[in-house]
Amino acid sequence: MSKKIIGPQVRINRLIKRGLAKEIKILGKKGALEDVPTTIEAIVNRPTKVGTLEQYLDNGWDEALFSPILVALFPDGNMYLLDGDHRKHMWRIVFGPDVPIPAYIIEVDDEKEYHRIFAEKNKDKRKQCSAEETFLHKYLSGEAEAVVTGGQLLSCGLAVCGSPDDPVRGYVGSLGDPLVSVSGFRRAVKRESLNNAPNVNLAADTIKSAWPSDKKVQTELLEALTILYLTYPVLGSKRKGNKIAAEFSVWFKDHLTIKKQREKARDWKTRGGNVHHFASESTAKGLLAEFLSVSIPGGATSKGKTLTQNKLDSLFTR
Repeated sequence: MSKKIIGPQVRINRLIKRGLAKEIKILGKKGALEDVPTTIEAIVNRPTKVGTLEQYLDNGWDEALFSPILVALFPDGNMYLLDGDHRKHMWRIVFGPDVPIPAYIIEVDDEKEYHRIFAEKNKDKRKQCSAEETFLHKYLSGEAEAVVTGGQLLSCGLAVCGSPDDPVRGYVGSLGDPLVSVSGFRRAVKRESLNNAPNVNLAADTIKSAWPSDKKVQTELLEALTILYLTYPVLGSKRKGNKIAAEFSVWFKDHLTIKKQREKARDWKTRGGNVHHFASESTAKGLLAEFLSVSIPGGATSKGKTLTQNKLDSLFTR
């Protein structure tokens, strides 16, 4: 922390002037410090792992490093933990479950504000808060972009887990659907210009047809298949008599299940060159190469001419 603000003086003066003129909006309500029972819980709990607690307590409890947990007070008088679940559990371990823990209590109007504050506090600021946890709170707060992604997940039959503690509220998407990382899913969707992401939907269905029992979908493979369906529309065409699409579907569904999804995705990425920063593109290239190398009785005879591999080369130059 520097003694003075670093930057052009004109900008520093402008910012100070805005503050003096009361032009900087003050959001929320000022909180208050008080002790609360350690039985307090969050509306949606983050996973608290013993390994993390062991790491924090390895050298003992340092009072100088402790800061009060953050608690939200709702209009009906109910209070919920907003930030500090690890601190709460460490406090219970060190001082016992019956000793109240210091908390900074802020008033919130509703659950949307609760989730908005959580997302803002943890967004890009805390390594232990995963992208999925932050996304869940953004979705529950009603953030527009998160709501759109939530709809796309539902459409694709996929889900994001932000809190394994809650089988209903802890998931965005339908409970029981395969899980994906939110960043990987968004990368796949970004490939499309349409909000309903039909090719991502088709890619998800293709993966689930081959590995119906898998609880997770490899997002590099999801994006790779999306790339292929976008680059070669014939692969996903429903046109009657389309032998290439039929062969691709049968090959993927019936011939790949002998290997694990992660294993196949890794093999395809290697076969596609495993180009640095182009993992999904490499996977797409390797997948296509393997499909072109196999022959299925009654399959297409001209797929090599239709699915020219050099169409993918331009994707490696961005």
